[in-house]
Amino acid sequence: MSLAAIIFDFQQHARHIDASESHPHSLGVLGEENRPALDWTLETLRQYGVTDTIYVGDYHIEKVISRFPELKVRYVPSVGGAQDIDLIEDLHAGKSPLLLINASTIILPGALEKLCDSKAAFAVDARDGALGAYYLCEALAGNGLAALRKQYPAQSGVSIHHFFSDVIAAEPLCLEGLAASVTDQEAVAGSIFRGKAQTLDNLAPLLKDAVFLPRERVRIADWQHDKSGVIVRIQQSFAPQTVVVRSSVVGEDGLNKSFAGKYLSVLGVPSGEQPALERAVEEVIASYGEQVQADDEVLVQPQVQAVKASGVLLTRDTRSGGPYFVLNEDRTSGRSDSVTAGDTNAIVQRFIAWSATEGLEPDTERLLALARELVRLSCLDALDIEYIIDLQDRIYILQVRPLAAARKRSEAVDSDVLTMIAGAKEFAASRMRPLSGLLGDTTILGVMPDWNPAEMIGLSPRPLALSLYQKLIGESAWAEARSRVGYKNVWPESLIISLGGRPYVDVRTSLNSFLPATLDAKAGTQWVNFCLDRLKQDQTLHDKIEFELAITCLAPDWSQASKRLKAAGVNVESFRKHLRDLTQSILREECEPIAVQFDRLQTMAARREKILAARQPGFHEKGRQLSYLLDDCRQLGLVSFSILARYAFISMSFLRGFQQTGAISTAQYDEYLQSLPTVASQITADLHQDLPLEVLVQRYGHLRPNSYEITSGNYASEPDWYLRSQKGAAQPQAKHGAESVLLKNRKQIAAEIASLELDISVDALLEFVARSIAGREQAKFEFMKNLNAVLEIAASLGDELGLTRDQISCLSIGDLMRLGTDSIVPADKIQLRRRAAYNEKRWMVTRVMHLPDVVVTPADVEAFTLEPWRANFITGKRVVGRPVWIDETPQSDIDGAIVIIRAADPGYDWIFAHPIAGLVTEFGGVASHMSIRAAEFGLPAAIGCGSVVIELLRGAVSVELDCAAEKVRAVAC
Repeated sequence: MSLAAIIFDFQQHARHIDASESHPHSLGVLGEENRPALDWTLETLRQYGVTDTIYVGDYHIEKVISRFPELKVRYVPSVGGAQDIDLIEDLHAGKSPLLLINASTIILPGALEKLCDSKAAFAVDARDGALGAYYLCEALAGNGLAALRKQYPAQSGVSIHHFFSDVIAAEPLCLEGLAASVTDQEAVAGSIFRGKAQTLDNLAPLLKDAVFLPRERVRIADWQHDKSGVIVRIQQSFAPQTVVVRSSVVGEDGLNKSFAGKYLSVLGVPSGEQPALERAVEEVIASYGEQVQADDEVLVQPQVQAVKASGVLLTRDTRSGGPYFVLNEDRTSGRSDSVTAGDTNAIVQRFIAWSATEGLEPDTERLLALARELVRLSCLDALDIEYIIDLQDRIYILQVRPLAAARKRSEAVDSDVLTMIAGAKEFAASRMRPLSGLLGDTTILGVMPDWNPAEMIGLSPRPLALSLYQKLIGESAWAEARSRVGYKNVWPESLIISLGGRPYVDVRTSLNSFLPATLDAKAGTQWVNFCLDRLKQDQTLHDKIEFELAITCLAPDWSQASKRLKAAGVNVESFRKHLRDLTQSILREECEPIAVQFDRLQTMAARREKILAARQPGFHEKGRQLSYLLDDCRQLGLVSFSILARYAFISMSFLRGFQQTGAISTAQYDEYLQSLPTVASQITADLHQDLPLEVLVQRYGHLRPNSYEITSGNYASEPDWYLRSQKGAAQPQAKHGAESVLLKNRKQIAAEIASLELDISVDALLEFVARSIAGREQAKFEFMKNLNAVLEIAASLGDELGLTRDQISCLSIGDLMRLGTDSIVPADKIQLRRRAAYNEKRWMVTRVMHLPDVVVTPADVEAFTLEPWRANFITGKRVVGRPVWIDETPQSDIDGAIVIIRAADPGYDWIFAHPIAGLVTEFGGVASHMSIRAAEFGLPAAIGCGSVVIELLRGAVSVELDCAAEKVRAVAC
């Protein structure tokens, strides 16, 4: 009896950045024999006597034809939507039994024997997950299938799996170990490579540079059935040694999936003492809770003494599945369980790309060599390795297990990620060389210095958002603004560069732009080099460079600033004179007055209305509109905003300096900031007035969370959510003259001004401070109207070109501006779609990449330690509440919650219209948008905590935010 087979290739494909390297998953190589997955399945079919086989697919089907020229191939466009019973009838006209196999499924001969011993069946694994293999007997596959289709006419177009499982109620057969998806390495290794893999215990004699501790594995079922017998077995193995009793739960995935500390390990157990041993085992089992299973285990091992280091090494990143060794290590406490117990004070986390070869400590190199050997021997590249290093530098492997949290492949191909890392490393090296036009021997790259791109567009922005931020800000606006008010002109150097699609600020360029234009090159070079070296030594300064690294004005904290200048070897008095002249010119508004900036913003608004009112019948006209709005936004909006932002930073330097010298109190400092009128307070006031929704949309509809992201809807798109009034929302204090808060200390402030030899009155200074801080926020609000218009026109251009917002988001702003200046042909539209697809693949690689917050050397791109940040705490209040992550679920119930968000730009001002308890952000500096907002509302906040702290809060049921003690932590998980 002949058997026919149809192989469908309809699942996810391996999309390389280089399309020539892309291929269906079925052509992915498995094992050391370089055999593609499809070859394993075809060999199984041949062994079972199947000669009538058809391959159905579309994605790079030419590569399947080239690799298997004898295979019958059927091209079906968009096969992902065509894998239905109608297609089966079309392909299989005969009466023979029929096998249907997913091309991404590895299937062994034993699986076919089980499948074909039934009328209709489909394969599942031990978790009842579909394995993509189906069988119909002769009666059903021939005329019987047609009869079934007539019997179920409503099922036309139904998927294969639904047809088998629900329509004809086929038998589910567990084929664990006989079939597996190629994306599930553990299952593949447990089936095809089980002769090599066996169990990880068998790896012990094969490793030369490690000691596998002996262990007794105690199944819960065995413990419950024969407790005394188990204890005798343990004592025979280990007595009188001291042992460790560890958890080993079936569902325990690994450190980065919130299981750290969930289950108990008991150290220091004397194995010869039965009560102590029994108590330890019972305590570990009790920690499993109600979910305990009979197959769960408890591990008993001898305890290593004199611990130098302990940790967990993951051979893939658990979040993205990317090709990184993730090392969670404790080298300070001398404990062997601090990592698995979640003792965060002692743990250091490192990310090391598989390709890394530089700057690794000898112990780390040995660990990585062991990990690579374990990967080779087990045929699994996603492993969780628990280890100890003793004082004699012996490495003990406590446990090795498949890393279940990384079972599935990442959305990017490993080779593309490693190639992108190599390119980023090379580019970083080129930036760190001496550059003409810039003072300083090298540079440092950071995600939060100066214009803090991580806060404004995120760590992995889509290509359109990144190109917008670079064009509007990083190309020239920032430099032009600073040079206009007396700082060194660094044009045409770019401030914001990209490493593999991740935005970084070039700190050398930034520091140059903070030098007085009149300063000589020798002093400037000395100072820039000193600042870079200081940042290298203390990377927590990376989001505080305007206040604690660079010296951008002559402020009341001069005594502290002068010490840094002296340490740098700079002539302090000369530097002070240049700063004094610069500062006085700015404070007295002798150049670029504040009023002039608002005149420009008004001009921009008037031009915007005129541009938007013009006819826009086609994409060429829309392209021109987009270019006009962008140019206005940069020249009239961003330059003016940048000037006001620089003024606001100087004003904040004076306020902080007055506070530090005692000229004003901390209470006055807080009250002053709460008294300044801003956009957020106006939004809140308008919402409480219950103004008509159309009025609110007209005023605030242009704002959007993630201001530069076209896929993020603006307030106008969902006004009922963003612009609805909230009862009990925190409100800023009544806005009276902010200056009056500080004028009570007129004498002290005047003394500080006199000590700086600045020719400006107290009243004039305080007026400048108030106008500049409030003006910065208003200017940002205004230029974002142009930015919103640009994004909406870009979306409209997408409609004209047949591109979705997602596709438009993967183009650069230059691609769209070209439509206003160049004639195009139909093929250009096709190329735009291809460019969007290419950029999307590249962006997917960017999302998988891990890079440090601060890049000091090119080698940091490949291997780095995740450094803790020094957060900026607002107010002295303490709150405890439930956390809500609004960047992941933006339309969440945040009333009464502690809001946690990675980055918050002005588009998140809507949260202040809700009665939230506190705010925690991953990114943000001391004078960032959210710092000003939180201070204005008197809201307890931790701004710029960094990823280490943020990740520790994930999964928490309750969070404590204690601003006086400067700490934020999870208090319940």
